[in-house]
Amino acid sequence: MAELKDALERESEGFELTPGALDRLLARRSARLRRKRVGAALLALLVAGAGAWGAVRATSSLRPEQPRPATPGSKIAKVTATIVVGPGGDQAGLAFEDGSLWVGHVSKPEVTRVDVRTNRIVGRIRVGEGPKIPPNPDSHGGGPRALASGFGSVWAVSDDLGAVFRIDPVGGRVVARIEVGFHPNSLVAGFGAVWVRNTGDGSISRIDPSTNRVVATIRIPGEVGRAPAPAIGAGSVWAADDTTGVVYRIDPATNEISARIPGVPAPGVSAPGASPAARPSSALSPAPKVSPRPSPPAAAPSPSPPAQVP
Repeated sequence: MAELKDALERESEGFELTPGALDRLLARRSARLRRKRVGAALLALLVAGAGAWGAVRATSSLRPEQPRPATPGSKIAKVTATIVVGPGGDQAGLAFEDGSLWVGHVSKPEVTRVDVRTNRIVGRIRVGEGPKIPPNPDSHGGGPRALASGFGSVWAVSDDLGAVFRIDPVGGRVVARIEVGFHPNSLVAGFGAVWVRNTGDGSISRIDPSTNRVVATIRIPGEVGRAPAPAIGAGSVWAADDTTGVVYRIDPATNEISARIPGVPAPGVSAPGASPAARPSSALSPAPKVSPRPSPPAAAPSPSPPAQVP
């Protein structure tokens, strides 16, 4: 600064300067130099910050993705109660009727009733005793394989006994035992009937709930074996043969197979809306005829003890 001041004084010889003009000039020059230094420092900080942020992003991308928080207004399901009804792997079916949850057991001929208001077991209903001849090699004790609700009742199917048991939820007891096909394993209620899938003879039994009788037997072509539960939807009953990958559409008005849809991945069938009905007729095989079954005499209701509350 001293050299600059001397140079300015030499240059200013012969000129008249107002008092303090030189000092003001030097002050302005010093301010400009300070601003340049501050700007350079800020630029260096920005460059360093950008480099650090890029390194952080690169590092975080290598970490496992963390679960995102729920969006506002979304609901997350939570377990609100745990109800122990039996040993693990013993439960074979669930149904809801008369304000209660009904649980079937594979290892014993019993259905457990759970009060959903208190989450407590309020009853255990026996659904039959002793295996059917010939017994199922996969038998685990004669318990129901599946449950269904409908027509004010709970329906339990036992493959070992070859029968469906109708439970009155009000009285808490079995009011009817209905013999069906060979080794039934699933059932569904709809269209004024209960439809039972019999895997031992490849058929479906139709039960009329007003008489507790089998009023029709629909033969399902294909190999006899495991099969998923039938389904209700689009004005039809749907059944599948998982050994051949074919789904059959049954008309409940005629008890006949109205369509055969091949090429369905096995196992499993779920009732569609209307897409199978929209298939061209050329994609459907001719429907086999139904094997009518004469109605057996009405079975007298088998008395059972009232529900035992533990």
